[in-house]
Amino acid sequence: MPQALPQNPQFLILRGHKGGEHSPVTQDRFRNTLEAMKKWPQAQLIITGNEEKGEISAYGAMLAKVGISNFLTETRSKTTWGNFKNILPLLKSKDEAVVIVTSEYHQSRSLLIARSYGINAHAFGKDQQSYSNAKKLFLKEKLALLYSVPKAFWNHLISRR
Repeated sequence: MPQALPQNPQFLILRGHKGGEHSPVTQDRFRNTLEAMKKWPQAQLIITGNEEKGEISAYGAMLAKVGISNFLTETRSKTTWGNFKNILPLLKSKDEAVVIVTSEYHQSRSLLIARSYGINAHAFGKDQQSYSNAKKLFLKEKLALLYSVPKAFWNHLISRR
């Protein structure tokens, strides 16, 4: 059973995607972000992703088109693991809730990784359109999730020290 969404999250964390502004995945994550910002207007938006692939710039441009400029970025990382590790200093407390805005197929792994760092993370977002490469995306994500489980367990153990 999915965990209930928090009433007052500290941050909304938009997960990047390498597809650019015209990618259906990027568009869905963007629409979900706008919805999350309406639902939790007090939460600070952080855009994460691999900027070498233009993930953060694409979202920044999309947000600018709708008049949104108040967001933070995590630009040093190339992976989901690095993104969550690098936002830790921004959190006032790991106990405060954060909402990860990402695709449905990416939510399980994002939550696993964020929670392995002790972050009180929750997932938000729906895949609003069908993706032509959906089977490939889901398979890639399931394999990445399997790879991530032992790493997350180890990370959880060492992060508690």
